[in-house]
Amino acid sequence: PRRWVTPRRPDRVGQLAGRTAVRIWSVPVPGNGSAVVDAIALTRLLFPPTLNGWLRIDTVNTPLNVVAILDSSTRISTIPAQADAALQHLLARPPDTDALAGGIVIVNPTTTTVNAAISVLSVDGALLNTVTQAIPPGSSVFSLIRDLAPDANNRAGYVFVQGSAPLSVRSEEHTSE
Repeated sequence: PRRWVTPRRPDRVGQLAGRTAVRIWSVPVPGNGSAVVDAIALTRLLFPPTLNGWLRIDTVNTPLNVVAILDSSTRISTIPAQADAALQHLLARPPDTDALAGGIVIVNPTTTTVNAAISVLSVDGALLNTVTQAIPPGSSVFSLIRDLAPDANNRAGYVFVQGSAPLSVRSEEHTSE
């Protein structure tokens, strides 16, 4: 049997124009099958711009395994989707290097502003710094760990995020340019 998936993404072009829009459509996924939604389908443009944002996928009757494939013509990577938002997240973080800097992305899938307490911890669990950040409804924010806790530079450890409502959180590594 076919399953229907409803992807939603904030329209970043709309946000730049001073309004927030959400595009909603349904994608049929055959039983034991798969479906591909690419940047052309997301933007409805033949030559889509670079997309920066997040994608929410709602399914009525079946849990799905979802992965985003990022292809920049020189590099390719896959990112598994996070299944559910939660009140608390604990993420391991590798130390920064000359080439890579660690960061976190926090997504607020709700319709209200959510306050997030972001704590950076050392490997032994010692608190290095805590920052509180308001995450607007239906949006995402990215923060480098070194900006959240300057003392955490080049040190492995953990990031603990606690929200006033459920949030989706993931760690990312970015080039240190």
